[in-house]
Amino acid sequence: MRKKPRDYEMRVLDDGSVFFRNTEIPGLERLIPFAEILKASRRDFWLNPNRSLWQHVFKMWD
Repeated sequence: MRKKPRDYEMRVLDDGSVFFRNTEIPGLERLIPFAEILKASRRDFWLNPNRSLWQHVFKMWD
């Protein structure tokens, strides 16, 4: 069974921010600053402690 390729690219930058880009839809991209990730993680991590950090960050973009 072949897996469908992901339709997004995620890069973590040196300052901790994360850049998302949809590879199927030109222009659909977002830079999430590290401060925003920290703020959101305080709300979300305790609700979903088994989710890994990249899953929390992806939820912010989704």
